[in-house]
Amino acid sequence: MKICVTADHLIKRDHSVQIVECILEAIQDGNENAPIYTLAHREKSILGPVEQRKIHSTGLSKHLGQKIFDKTDYKKFIIVLLNLIQKFSISCQYDLVINVSSGLSHGFRLCKNSKQMTYLYSWDLDLMFSSWWQKLFRPMYEKYLIASLKRSLKVYVSHHELKDRLKTWGIESEVLNPPFKVSDFPLFPPKMFPHQLILIDPTELTVDYARILTNELKKHNVKFLFIGKDDHLNILKEELNASHFFGDRCSGESAPVYASGICLFSVSNDLFSKDIMATMAVGRPIVARKNIVLFYQNIGPKNEDQSLAESTMESQDSNVTEMQFIDVEHLSTSQKFQQWVQDDFIKIIQKIQNEDELFQGQKLRNKILKFHDLTFKSKIRKYLLAFVDA
Repeated sequence: MKICVTADHLIKRDHSVQIVECILEAIQDGNENAPIYTLAHREKSILGPVEQRKIHSTGLSKHLGQKIFDKTDYKKFIIVLLNLIQKFSISCQYDLVINVSSGLSHGFRLCKNSKQMTYLYSWDLDLMFSSWWQKLFRPMYEKYLIASLKRSLKVYVSHHELKDRLKTWGIESEVLNPPFKVSDFPLFPPKMFPHQLILIDPTELTVDYARILTNELKKHNVKFLFIGKDDHLNILKEELNASHFFGDRCSGESAPVYASGICLFSVSNDLFSKDIMATMAVGRPIVARKNIVLFYQNIGPKNEDQSLAESTMESQDSNVTEMQFIDVEHLSTSQKFQQWVQDDFIKIIQKIQNEDELFQGQKLRNKILKFHDLTFKSKIRKYLLAFVDA
């Protein structure tokens, strides 16, 4: 059986690229050289096993002399993007196309005899149509891409809200948690690393909010460290000591740092944020947006017919020390954010520190174990066996 892999983009080392890597590992028995088809590829931007495969691209990253650095950059190409998707053909030599889609690549043109399995990670069309003229194109895009999704023999989705959305379109799907390399972030012995730092995830954190946060922490003599990609905070690096910025490093270097945190503070809206998952994997608390906290408190809904929203209503517990949240209202203005940091965040830090001896890191790690990459690969292999038998 000949297999190829398709994906929306290969432009930076994000979670969707890790999913592609995981799938390549799962299918390597007999398909060691399976190629990849993608809308946009930036050479040498992701390294690793993906770059070692033959990659077919539409060349969109060079279209009109512009480059795509992030998935939100697709907005620039709304007028031509759908045409590129419809005309990008997958070779007829493949029996099965395994697709990792964020809403676009499942629409590539397939031959009649080729079958497709789709892993729908997200529906990024929500990010693409912001201006009034872009919204004019949305119905045309959704009509084609929803119809394309219906041709997949099997559709897996990354979470239950996406499953519920597909159900309204008449598409049946199965939730399969996206893979995370849990083994890269072990649960260290409790006293191996002193818990003395507030870790700050720079993702989606503006300079103004970062400055408010660090000023308050300095007032209370609380040590802090930014961990993750922080280029947008360069102006703050000039104001603070460079030692406050760890940057985005490999798991071997970052795992001990996550383990040394009092907690991680994050305003990222990404359900599968690497920083949040890594912190929980090493057994340390998080303070994040309410929707993120509720998602991890309720992995997953109690039964297949119950949505995530319904299940969270039954078990909301803002007193769980391991996972505290900041409401979106407190992020609406800098004044409200400062008030929250002064009134609530400092108290949360003190509470976590006071209860640190009683804290059970395994409780948090157990939630991330549900995303183990071995579980994901096992599921993909089982599907391949079923496909061959059919």
